[in-house]
Amino acid sequence: MPSHVSRSLSLCALMLVGPAVASAGEGEGVYMSTAHGDAVTGVNRTSGPVGACVQCHTAPDVTGSTFPLGLFTTNDNALCFDCHNGAGPQGIFQGPGAYLMTAHWTSGLMLWPGPLPPPRPAGSQGLCLNCHTPHGAQDALGLVPVLGYVREEALCLACHDANGPSVVDVAQQVNAAGLARHPVVTVAGAHAADEGLDPAAFGALNRHAECADCHNPHAARASDVLGGVSRISVSNGAGGTVPAYTPRAADVGGVVFEFEVCFKCHSSWTNLPAGARDLATETNPNNASFHPVQGPGTNMTSQMAASLAGGLGTPHLTTGAIITCSDCHGGQALPTTVTTVSSYTGAVPTGPHGDGDAPTAAYSSAILRGRYRLNAGGQYSSTDYELCFTCHSPAPFNTSSTSSRSDTRFRYHGRHVRDWGAGCNDCHNSLHGSAGAFYPSNRQYARLVAFSSIVQGRSSLEPTWSGSSCNLRCHGESHANESY
Repeated sequence: MPSHVSRSLSLCALMLVGPAVASAGEGEGVYMSTAHGDAVTGVNRTSGPVGACVQCHTAPDVTGSTFPLGLFTTNDNALCFDCHNGAGPQGIFQGPGAYLMTAHWTSGLMLWPGPLPPPRPAGSQGLCLNCHTPHGAQDALGLVPVLGYVREEALCLACHDANGPSVVDVAQQVNAAGLARHPVVTVAGAHAADEGLDPAAFGALNRHAECADCHNPHAARASDVLGGVSRISVSNGAGGTVPAYTPRAADVGGVVFEFEVCFKCHSSWTNLPAGARDLATETNPNNASFHPVQGPGTNMTSQMAASLAGGLGTPHLTTGAIITCSDCHGGQALPTTVTTVSSYTGAVPTGPHGDGDAPTAAYSSAILRGRYRLNAGGQYSSTDYELCFTCHSPAPFNTSSTSSRSDTRFRYHGRHVRDWGAGCNDCHNSLHGSAGAFYPSNRQYARLVAFSSIVQGRSSLEPTWSGSSCNLRCHGESHANESY
């Protein structure tokens, strides 16, 4: 045993196989490989050798020491905060003050449930030792990062499952095999604690989604579950143009907008996989039309106000409302009788963890809170578009009448969808924003009109819409500048 860990064999034995061990994969060799035990950069709070056991276990006689295990102070957060007294690398740990305001500390619920290591005793709620072993642990893949008992989502889901102690069961959503979900449990080893804000870390060659990519356990609060996480801010130019991106580290203050977290993976800031949409460009408020994610919408008509007032969810949105990504993307157990997740008070986890419709040709697999039918045809059912009807009135679609209406500018919605089997997606093919329209000529259209590939132009031209007439071929019919 090297000299710097041989101060007391009995002391080290207690340290390395004591009650905090995670598995049989702990011991001298593991400890010396950790950030704590490194002989050059490890713990260095006393005059003893850097990384040595005596940096924390200072009592020469364990049995007669004032504190447990010969420690220099009580075995609680005060011990950790003696060294971790400020912000750490990458801004993930932002100091004791920030941690003591988190849900992990203030809720009184965060208590390691076991079985490996065994459950922490009552009274240990909120302690660093619920997630971290100061001596390190290893598994079949090697050293577990960040001194965790287990790696990646296994650490978080030990508490955030049906057994608690967390009050929300996120494990059910990310483990929903066969359903749409983020690849939290299906991709391992791609995330790195120090990946920071390297675009390549989130790109096509390293696609992953771990809990820590969206949540900072040392900063998140019940009222701000995204607090203290890295993100990508945007400065928008003209509609349809790529914004200027500003990466913001986890410890950069200010309001964290949910879309900024999403843009780490779902924007052209990183190298998107083939076919993936650039959602930063598509939700640009300078586009001809867009859903109001980055800013309020521009359709202030009485018809839009009436459509929103007739939505099946509450509270009803107004024409000046701003929505979040999670208002559409989330588990289907979240009731569509609620429009915005910020107004939801139930126990179902909010956010796009998983539990959306299974990937099929018929329905979108974009981790949606409600069903959204993609392909046209078949008998109309309002449940096929329950996502849309959470906010928008279903009344214009459930009628064969072509009379003018107060809740839509297009009086043929019912005829198209209810009677002729068309789908919302046929005419509104780029729901985030018009900049993503399939046909380039459609990218300047208002009201999110953007035709899908099954709608064709006449005489080999792209299908067009002037605001009150269509010039296209659809559902077997040719529309030659037909007005409505």
